[in-house]
Amino acid sequence: PPSGMLAGLQARTTRIGQPWFSTAGLNRGLIRALDVRETYDDGEATLLYNANLAYMRKFVGKGIAFWEQNTLYNKNSALQFLNVRVLCNIIKRATYDYLLYGLQEQNDDILRRQLQFGLEDYLRVVQAGRGISSFRVVIDASNNPAALVNTGVLAIAIIIVPILAVREIQLTLAVSKEGLKITEAEIASW
Repeated sequence: PPSGMLAGLQARTTRIGQPWFSTAGLNRGLIRALDVRETYDDGEATLLYNANLAYMRKFVGKGIAFWEQNTLYNKNSALQFLNVRVLCNIIKRATYDYLLYGLQEQNDDILRRQLQFGLEDYLRVVQAGRGISSFRVVIDASNNPAALVNTGVLAIAIIIVPILAVREIQLTLAVSKEGLKITEAEIASW
């Protein structure tokens, strides 16, 4: 099975890019294989994608690449992509390690601000590394009612919008006549 090779692709992606970049494609997904057992036309490839299956794809003159990066998650969500799962695991681990320092501290606004600023600083690093396009950290009275605070619990919500990898490029090539002006709106309507 290709599981060892895929782990190697993930390690290489982490080394040359960011761990949340896609391991699929020609830039980071090339593998050392002699050939593929099956080749798929575009229709078959779409069926595989819709069934949440990743596969190897042969490109003449370029090599064989791990293609798509689906997980078996069957709902239409960012979580169906391997790189988003890696991103979430990294964020969860880093925030868990950071939040350990908030345990046994005074549950007041000072602690909440300290934790919020620290989490936001970290998420800005992930954002600068092209992992997320936006985020929000909620750690205030809206998710920490008195009843929860009185039990010694501090609730923190982190909402992220991950940056998804491009899985399809739709190209329009238009042939025009000299002097004819075509607007972007016209191209978009094609």
